[in-house]
Amino acid sequence: MAWLASTAFISYRTESQINETLITLNEFYKTYYMKIRMTEYKPGFFESKATFVSEFTQDTPPPILEIAKKMYQVPLKTEAQIEHGPLFFKHGLGLGLAKFYYKLSLKELLNPEFWSADSLKNNIVIDSETMITFTKKAVFTSNMNAVDYTDKASGLSIKLSPLVASGEIDMDDFTGNFKTNIDHFSMQEKNKNLTLTGIKMDGVLKGYIVNHFLLYDYDISMAQVKIDAPEYPPLDIAMKIKVNMDKTSDQNINILFSNEIDTKKTQFPNLPPFKNFKGQFTLNHIPPQVLDGLNQFNQELTEMQMKAINELTAATTDKEREKALLKLEEMQGYIKTKGYHLLKQFLVNEKTMMGVALTIEDNENKQNTAEVQLAYSGFPLVDSVEQFIQQLPENALKLFNLDAQINLNKKWLSFIPATSKKMEILSKRGFIQDNPSSYSAKLHYKKEKLMLNNEDISAQVLPFAKIFIQKKLQ
Repeated sequence: MAWLASTAFISYRTESQINETLITLNEFYKTYYMKIRMTEYKPGFFESKATFVSEFTQDTPPPILEIAKKMYQVPLKTEAQIEHGPLFFKHGLGLGLAKFYYKLSLKELLNPEFWSADSLKNNIVIDSETMITFTKKAVFTSNMNAVDYTDKASGLSIKLSPLVASGEIDMDDFTGNFKTNIDHFSMQEKNKNLTLTGIKMDGVLKGYIVNHFLLYDYDISMAQVKIDAPEYPPLDIAMKIKVNMDKTSDQNINILFSNEIDTKKTQFPNLPPFKNFKGQFTLNHIPPQVLDGLNQFNQELTEMQMKAINELTAATTDKEREKALLKLEEMQGYIKTKGYHLLKQFLVNEKTMMGVALTIEDNENKQNTAEVQLAYSGFPLVDSVEQFIQQLPENALKLFNLDAQINLNKKWLSFIPATSKKMEILSKRGFIQDNPSSYSAKLHYKKEKLMLNNEDISAQVLPFAKIFIQKKLQ
């Protein structure tokens, strides 16, 4: 009796819980001009059915809406079957509030002109199952069947093995994690081949940064990336990509992007042999309001571009064409003004920093490294973008601080005789330190003082650097 009473209560509460979740979900989706609503709910004791409609919001820019309607069947209607808890019996015994089952096919998503039965050997279907736990977590699994596409006109062939995704999302704040696995992807056109195997993506959603921006980490790995094409040397590598976002305070977001390549004995042209490459890019102290401003700027710019292109395409007279071109010129002015305003918000005195680091591990496990960090110096920025551009040739070297260092293995460089010879010349002139097994250098620039390997070279270098920058920017 207790189980029956619980089932009855949960089936009664399911509709209201769906509507509560849609409110939170639509707050996030409105950034992309999308919303989801439940148009029908058929309650049952053990199972219910719900119909959802995904559509664009009323404030969607007409050009974006026009393009979307050409590609997709909007509004998009989907149906879900809901099994009520607290006990589930389909696909094994389980516990929870409710379990949703739904399917979405490519035929339902795309307009007929984007669907070619001759090219795709089978309809693509995403089959999903989501369980809502007692703690309001959405635990989901999604499966997509294999893709086998061939364009007879071009000979392009694309094959994708079944996709498997799973994860857990908090229904209140959208924090959680997810995993996606694809065993094999291949693309072939005439005598060109691209093959990816062992594709994995793991992600962590950490919550909101500001408004609708999610803080996240994700790792992407590919066990094999293989390219065969007559115009390129054969490529057979493994790859890892990582993105980490951290919010250290309400006014500080740090982003780290890194890429690691295992060459698997692939020899790259014009480079000495190496087995591993790591690249890292960091961007520190990003004010959250800048991300919000960038999103608004992108939306406004997209709308302006679409309008201008549509008017230019539809123009039939010289006067109409001139009017459309004038709008494109006005858009360039808007980009400069808005972009400069965002730049001023972005730069924080001696805190905003961009860094790049490269590491190459050679076949003897020796590391060759290069690092550069560029930071805003705090030099005051004028209000007008026109005035900033006018003063930039004179003030360019006052805007930033710089730290850089490099360390290169001599034996590794010996595979490139020309570069090795240049290093010898630079070391004789004092620009590079000649160590027993490597060449190294450290550069530090702050407040118009340039230090190289702890020696002040401001007088020898900065006057020429100023002249060079002024010529380039004028």
